[in-house]
Amino acid sequence: MNTPNEYYIGNTPYDLSDSKSKNLEKLQLRIKNLLMLKNVNFLVGNGTSIDLGAPRIFSFQKWWNDDRKLLQVEESLEKGKELLKAIAEYNENKWDDNLESLLSFLSNIYQNRQSKLINTDKVIIAAKEFDYEIIGSAINLIKYILFNECKLITRSEEFNENTFHKEFLRKILLRPVTLPRVKLFTTNYDLVFEKYMDEMGITYLDGFIGSIEKGFRPESYQYDLYYPGDTTEGVVSRIDKVLHLYKLHGSINWARKESSDNIFGIVQKEIRENEIGDLLIYPTALKEGETLGYPYSELFRYFSFSIFRPQSVLFTLGYSFGDEHINRLIYQALSIPTFNLVIVLPEGKSKLEDGNSNSRIEKIINKVDSKRIIVISGGKENQDGRLEGYGTFQGFVKNILPDMEDMKTEEKIREELKRLYDDNEKGEKRPISKLKEVWYAITSKDR
Repeated sequence: MNTPNEYYIGNTPYDLSDSKSKNLEKLQLRIKNLLMLKNVNFLVGNGTSIDLGAPRIFSFQKWWNDDRKLLQVEESLEKGKELLKAIAEYNENKWDDNLESLLSFLSNIYQNRQSKLINTDKVIIAAKEFDYEIIGSAINLIKYILFNECKLITRSEEFNENTFHKEFLRKILLRPVTLPRVKLFTTNYDLVFEKYMDEMGITYLDGFIGSIEKGFRPESYQYDLYYPGDTTEGVVSRIDKVLHLYKLHGSINWARKESSDNIFGIVQKEIRENEIGDLLIYPTALKEGETLGYPYSELFRYFSFSIFRPQSVLFTLGYSFGDEHINRLIYQALSIPTFNLVIVLPEGKSKLEDGNSNSRIEKIINKVDSKRIIVISGGKENQDGRLEGYGTFQGFVKNILPDMEDMKTEEKIREELKRLYDDNEKGEKRPISKLKEVWYAITSKDR
């Protein structure tokens, strides 16, 4: 992949590599203004975790051919190998979908208990050859692979050395506490954001309440955090460094647990490998029109509610528009005049080296052509095989996402300098020593 650093407003391109045009500064100002809207939402996908060692869940064949992932599995999962092998053999050099889609496909078969020949344009298998116990085993085997791969991310050297997620969180939490909380939606199963937020002392409301084993309580998304003031008059102050976290496709620490005390039957805990069958990860949307199961229907309801509100913006980072349920809600939100959409994706509109492109992004740019949509692109592989560019998560955080605190300081300095440069009553300029005094006073105060 080698796409230029550029951004689009509607279908008008702007070169981000041209320093003379000041396009980068103009884009940063636009992003800053959007971050000050009443309702700010972020949707992050697999692209934000790739450089930390997250699995590139694009090719089933690559996963199946990597024997290391299938060497040691629980005995109960061995039966699933037979089914996955049959699919791999039938689809040799033909399977162009990802492992998540396969998991969704098999889950659909298992839940609907289809007895006839399973026939789609991607997979043909005879249900009579594989009973539902085997299909269930194959589902758990895929979950097992995803579970272990996601666990490895937060134990990697890249995770410990990474600073971009922390910088991202720091910047988006610099909004005034008088505005509604930032909402972070993610399709990832890993615990990357949770781990970094714990390290930074950030409080996140994720729909669960408890301590050792948290129970799912969706009403907790309506809560907020305050601390008492210095008086006894009932005045309280809002706690900063708080955001809402929604994991739209589940998580590797979510599990089903039926009990009389847990009316939703869902808990958040550290899951052991022998509990994989209870793991709640929901890979991708099912067929058009099919109903989402609980708790995902509840999470999608919150997503739609958040982006449908007036004066809202949605930033998508590392999300390639592969989930039709999410896409449908985003498209519907565009019917709201005050809704804004910012897409950050390496390929953007430009053609990739192999001649392919993200057709959804091209459609958004060319056919929709809305001034309320900004598409930021740019990605080039470095010597390590990693993408660099303004369309990557790292590039966006480092080069485009503004530091609200620094910008506040710069605005104060510009205002003071403007006043100092204004002619005084005698028509004289104020001395440069006074400028230095003001500079040090302002910058020291902000630090």
